Amino acid sequence: MTQIQQSAHEAKQASIQLAALDSVVKNQALQAIADKLAAHASAIVEANKKDMDRSTQQNLAAPLLKRLKFDESKIQETIAGIKSLIANAIFACLCASKPAPPGGRPPRVKAKLFSLVIGWYIKL
Repeated sequence: MTQIQQSAHEAKQASIQLAALDSVVKNQALQAIADKLAAHASAIVEANKKDMDRSTQQNLAAPLLKRLKFDESKIQETIAGIKSLIANAIFACLCASKPAPPGGRPPRVKAKLFSLVIGWYIKL
C-alpha cells in the first residue's frame, strides 16, 4: 500500500468515527480547524507560494495551478465556509427541536435567530 493509499484509508476510518460524534463535538472540531487556519494563515500562504513556484517551474497546467493556489482570500473563504457549516448545524438543531408547520417553512423567529447566528460567526 502506498503512502497516499494509507493516508486515504486512515482518512476513511477517521470519517466513520467522526460521523458518530455528537454535533457539539463536531462543531468544536470545525471551529478549531477554522481557528488554526486563521492563526497559521501566513505560514500556509508562504508554503503554498513555494509549491506554486515549483509547480510553475515544472510547467504544471494552468487549471491545476489555479486549483493549487491557496492564498489569503482562499483561506478566508475556507474559514467562512467552515463557520457556515457550524451555523447550519446549529440552525438544523434549532429547527429539529420544533417541527416546521405544514408547508415546511420554519417559524419566523428561527429564521431571525439563524441570521443572528450567521452574523455572529462571520464576525469571528
